[in-house]
Amino acid sequence: MEEYRRLLEACPLWRGVAPKTVDRALAVLRTASFLPEEAIYQKDRFYQGLGMVAEGRALTSKTSVEGRRMPMSVLEPGGLFGAVTVFGNASRFETDIYAGPQGCTALFLSRESVLELLSMDFVLVQNYMSYLCSRIRFLSGRVDALFGTDAKSKLLSYLYHNVDQEGTVRLEDNMAQLAAKLSVSRATVYRAMDALIAEGAIRREGKRIYLL
Repeated sequence: MEEYRRLLEACPLWRGVAPKTVDRALAVLRTASFLPEEAIYQKDRFYQGLGMVAEGRALTSKTSVEGRRMPMSVLEPGGLFGAVTVFGNASRFETDIYAGPQGCTALFLSRESVLELLSMDFVLVQNYMSYLCSRIRFLSGRVDALFGTDAKSKLLSYLYHNVDQEGTVRLEDNMAQLAAKLSVSRATVYRAMDALIAEGAIRREGKRIYLL
């Protein structure tokens, strides 16, 4: 249980929250382990409450009109999901969440437990609202980027259409070839990639690009 305490305390959602509130969260949370690529949340089958990746990785994805799963982001340990399900009575979840290629373990707090914890600690209320607002800004930025016409938007759109099931794009082309595909200069591709890295949208390791 102490490892979960450290995980919570390292998460911005729990920053500054009273120890007794954290203790209560640890007392009421439940854990679940998922096999590689096993569904955690789906559009029509999801848990009403807050989830957090504890071990391994999880992938958020949307399904294209062709029926292809398109990874949107990668959740590392401490990554949150399902926060919006605590409020309202939505019958659908907007994205699918799957365990990563090595499987994962997640922590869950039920809707009732989250509401109880929020009533105990106003700092948690502020953190929760800040998190929801940051997600709105993040998603709005992604939509703007995907449908824009500048180099950064073109690059991000290209990456999303070439991502694999692990949220990774393997660059088979050199930068000149990639620039030609995007109809921009090679220098512009480098600037666009640097901008996406600085914004936290992607991470690059050699020929591999990770969507975040």
